[in-house]
Amino acid sequence: KKREDLLHKGVYDISPKELADKYHEADLQLIKDKNQIYESKVVYGDGKEHDVVFFKASIFNDNGEFEGILGVVVDVTDRKTMQVELEKLNKNLEKQVEEKTKELKNINVGLEKRIEQEVEKNRKKEIQLYENAKNAQMGEMIGNIAHQWRQPLSVISTVISGMNLAREFGTLTDEEFDKKTKVVMKNIKYLSRTIDTFRDYIKEKNELMEVILQDRINSALGIIEASLDNYHIELIKDLEQEPIKYKLVQGELSQVIINLINNAKDALTSHDKIVDKKWIKIGLYKSKESIVIYVEDNAGGVPEDIKEKIFNPYFTTKHQSQGTGLGLHMSKDIIQKHFDGQLYVENTELGAKFIIELPLQS
Repeated sequence: KKREDLLHKGVYDISPKELADKYHEADLQLIKDKNQIYESKVVYGDGKEHDVVFFKASIFNDNGEFEGILGVVVDVTDRKTMQVELEKLNKNLEKQVEEKTKELKNINVGLEKRIEQEVEKNRKKEIQLYENAKNAQMGEMIGNIAHQWRQPLSVISTVISGMNLAREFGTLTDEEFDKKTKVVMKNIKYLSRTIDTFRDYIKEKNELMEVILQDRINSALGIIEASLDNYHIELIKDLEQEPIKYKLVQGELSQVIINLINNAKDALTSHDKIVDKKWIKIGLYKSKESIVIYVEDNAGGVPEDIKEKIFNPYFTTKHQSQGTGLGLHMSKDIIQKHFDGQLYVENTELGAKFIIELPLQS
């Protein structure tokens, strides 16, 4: 038989017609023998060798008598060819997957190295950023010392000049000498306390300890108050009376407060702003959700187009000689990373209000 005569035919279709009709009429069943399957190669009329599968079954009638053999032949050449092709494709795919996996691993290794390099680079940048900020703050600290010392030095100079003049004219009495000496000593003690205050601030240990927030704020204000007086800026305190205890690295909070007050002072003394009665208010209170410290001024507020930028590193509205643009960035970084808190700004009717929110501690 030809290929098309065998493919897709049933057992009855392949059997001789008279036998097939008999089977159909008797409704015979394949019940007396197991089906058997044979594989072989057959050459059809097309001259090509084909792979075939022959399904054979013995046929018995109701009396158990053998009636013949029925079978079906299926050409599986295409199926085997397909299977071979699929195996080839599968092997090729496995090879490609292996190559791509290797390529991805190499890319991943390279990416990990690049990430490590970038992290190290960012770490060095951050260290440099803090060093620059520290140097800038030290410059401001020296300026604050100069403001603190200017008035007492002036008093000492005036008193001594007056004493020398009185001695030349012979009018310097013992009583006047003692009085002038006490004034000089009082101012010398003030200068000494000022040095102690700055020394303590600079040498504050970077270790966690429990403090009273009101004390830390007052200590920070003691460093900068003279500078505000020099610019005729009124300092208003609005601190909660009940002592608020808090565990922190003490120097860090003082650093942030001084930065915020310096920022407010610079805004008030800017040449393009004229404010008759300048003031800076610092407040502290405890709410149900957090502890809030704020620094508010009446310098007109932060322009809306730069509110989102003022905490960026090196962003400043001042002249290059007056600021580095690191104070606010460093302050926000300290509050977020070291306190797990928030620092943000809001505009009020008269100026800007910088708000620190610290999480409550058990």
